[in-house]
Amino acid sequence: VVDSNSITISGNKPGEIYSYKVTALNEGGESFPSEVLSVCWMDNDKPTALIINGFDRISLPAVVESEEFSGFVDIIDEGVPYKYDIGYVGEQHEYDTTTKWITDDLPGFGASYADMETKIVAGNTFDYSFIHGEALKENGYSFVSVSDEAVFDSSVNLVKYKFVDLILGEEKETHWQRQYADSLWGIRFKTFPKVFQSEIANYLESGGNLFVSGAYIGSDLFLQKDSTDIKFAEEVLHYKLASDHAVRNGNVISVRNIPTFNDISITFNTKFDKKLYKVEAPDAIGSKNGSETLLRYYENFYSAGVGYKKEYGVIAFGFPFETIIDRAERVKLMKSITEYLQIDRE
Repeated sequence: VVDSNSITISGNKPGEIYSYKVTALNEGGESFPSEVLSVCWMDNDKPTALIINGFDRISLPAVVESEEFSGFVDIIDEGVPYKYDIGYVGEQHEYDTTTKWITDDLPGFGASYADMETKIVAGNTFDYSFIHGEALKENGYSFVSVSDEAVFDSSVNLVKYKFVDLILGEEKETHWQRQYADSLWGIRFKTFPKVFQSEIANYLESGGNLFVSGAYIGSDLFLQKDSTDIKFAEEVLHYKLASDHAVRNGNVISVRNIPTFNDISITFNTKFDKKLYKVEAPDAIGSKNGSETLLRYYENFYSAGVGYKKEYGVIAFGFPFETIIDRAERVKLMKSITEYLQIDRE
């Protein structure tokens, strides 16, 4: 228990990852916990990386409502449960509001497949800074982690860090709570709010190196038709949106003769799982303004990720790094990322 708004913890051993979360206490009890943030100190001369957790989203699935056709539409968005969902029974298949319940075998409007009954579905577990940090540690890098809100309010100076790893998971603009859906207060979880765009642009203009991964890092900037968002993606991050539903399986390969991205073959999760959230609609990210394709989806050869390294560095993946199933694949891919961005060079 801490009676102030800060604490200093000493005695951390080199090479060990330490993870922390915070709850609030008062006479009414204890709050839900914060996201988990992790830190690791490696006793070497390699630069310290900054991990930003920008995946805060929890959400219902996509909803379609009309007089005769209504329901949850998983093909658009399956939503993001808070940590875990134990109530999902399967995808809805009856959307006709005029159909009536007759028996449990003919349940009418709202009927769903029952293939997920009794199964646990992973959502946002808010602990992905550990997974990203583990891959950095295994490549010899110290790291610290912060929430994206700490960047929004300028509590963190990005310029201090040679490499920034931005976690965007399944973050995307979401209309929050029906009664506030059309107000600014009701719009939440945008990948790159304007204040964030400004902080990242300033960081990159100083010569920084950014790795960003997430399922909606293209679609969230392009499909809203906001010219400022599109300009930020194309001119600052150097990518464009090619598809907002790129593939159904998660196999990704390297296909070009890029020295640091040779012989890459990974699989990210596209199935319901009790430990790791499902990526149902990854983005295809195309090259723009001097960037190049680094990875492609094996299913159709759409571009899965691009890289840019000139006056500053950016690598962007249209799938979340933390959903790569195999730990060794994550470590190997992080090595390719840091080598491409030349993090160890003076």
